[in-house]
Amino acid sequence: MFSVVAVKRSALILCDNVRDRGNYVPCRYFGEGLARRGWEITIVAVGRRNLIMPTKSSENGVSVIETPYLLRRLLRMLIFPRLLVKGTGNAGFDLMDVVYRIYYTLALKYDILYVCEYFPNTYLPALVARKFRHCAIVAERLDQYVDGGLFDVFRIPWFKYKWLRWAERNQLQRIDGLVAISTHLAKRATEMGFDENRIRVIHGGVAVESVRPIDRGLSRTRLGIPHSNNIMVFLGAGHTDLDLLRTIVERLQPEILKNAQLVLVGEITRRSRLMKRALRGVIDTLLTGRIADGELSVYLSAADVAVLPLSDSTFNRSRWPNKIGEYLAAGCAVVVCDVGDVARFVRETGSGLVVKSANEFAQAIKTLIEDAALRKSVSINARKAAEDHLDWSKQTETLERFLDECRRPIHAETL
Repeated sequence: MFSVVAVKRSALILCDNVRDRGNYVPCRYFGEGLARRGWEITIVAVGRRNLIMPTKSSENGVSVIETPYLLRRLLRMLIFPRLLVKGTGNAGFDLMDVVYRIYYTLALKYDILYVCEYFPNTYLPALVARKFRHCAIVAERLDQYVDGGLFDVFRIPWFKYKWLRWAERNQLQRIDGLVAISTHLAKRATEMGFDENRIRVIHGGVAVESVRPIDRGLSRTRLGIPHSNNIMVFLGAGHTDLDLLRTIVERLQPEILKNAQLVLVGEITRRSRLMKRALRGVIDTLLTGRIADGELSVYLSAADVAVLPLSDSTFNRSRWPNKIGEYLAAGCAVVVCDVGDVARFVRETGSGLVVKSANEFAQAIKTLIEDAALRKSVSINARKAAEDHLDWSKQTETLERFLDECRRPIHAETL
């Protein structure tokens, strides 16, 4: 009698970002989901407080290594700190961070290397793994950074921009599979010569067990918001497209604005402060600042309408904004511009209204506020869409199947 011994699958996930921020979120949920399915998972992320030495911890069955972030702190002390440090896109370029990641790439055991984006702290370790390790390498792309992408909206130093333009294309020659958050990013990769059969589009997920609908009256009572107010909510730390949102609000009819309140949930930024100032006398605007995770459902459930204004740009067409999953999971009635995969998803699931202009957007807000039956129907569809299509557990199942496809040829060679 022969017995079959199951080989435990393992993956090393290199996240370009700081722990608990930005791109770390999908890495964490994918990692925890795979761990629950029997994988051994290690995530390497940038540490928030690490100066010289890495730290190790464990969270929900996942080993987490936080690497030092020394270079950025040193640059702050130089004579030209604003040139090198100000803005986004710094976490992936730290030299000490890169060195430690190369070490872990060589020292740890794994059969899948999963790299988030193509910053130096994920691109260079993957390059070393390609040469010295017998493993499958899968890259994840969550944003378009150049050629009309994120870093044409938020400026970064020219040498970082040039690196990203070069690495985006070059990485495709050295990976076995690609996970893209949008069809736009998948198409961009195929246009660069990558085999479309080795690409999977997996939209961003949402923790449906954590973000849930709450009775609107109870939510408003808890927040001290009058029950008769017309509440619009906008979620996000980046606060992009606030100019479009301001235009939309200014085109709302007086009867809607009379008892209206706009709630901007997330970190207070210079953009959001300017937005509040510009809308003074038009609508009461509340800036919440950072809120606890448990409070998100309360703020979203208190709203009549959740808004997602997206200008028709390359940056927005490449995105899958995380806020859409949270809107839908909370059962919000959503209004979204007809841009990118989000619009197609909302239209196909009946989970909101899709519009083509600022005037249509303002009219859609009015419709949802005045038509309680439509708002309830859309809310039900929204929650169902989140549970059926965006639950992190289901997104992880899709990822696992793809990782096994990428892993199979490598594993077969060792038999």
